[in-house]
Amino acid sequence: MLEKGVSLETSSAYDIEIVELMIERGKLPKDATILCNGYKDDRYIRNIARLANSGFQSGPHHRQHGRTQPAR
Repeated sequence: MLEKGVSLETSSAYDIEIVELMIERGKLPKDATILCNGYKDDRYIRNIARLANSGFQSGPHHRQHGRTQPAR
């Protein structure tokens, strides 16, 4: 993943909250790319959307329940 430019991989809503703490503490740069794997329950989707809306590049795009995930 590192050779593809991915900085960090997540697999749950909890992981996104850890990423946000890393941002607050200056441990993760704003230009980091976050790979969002794992089952996308509603909480995980909301957290991915919040992360994407704050300017992070996140992925992969994924369809679930007829809607496209907000991750970019």
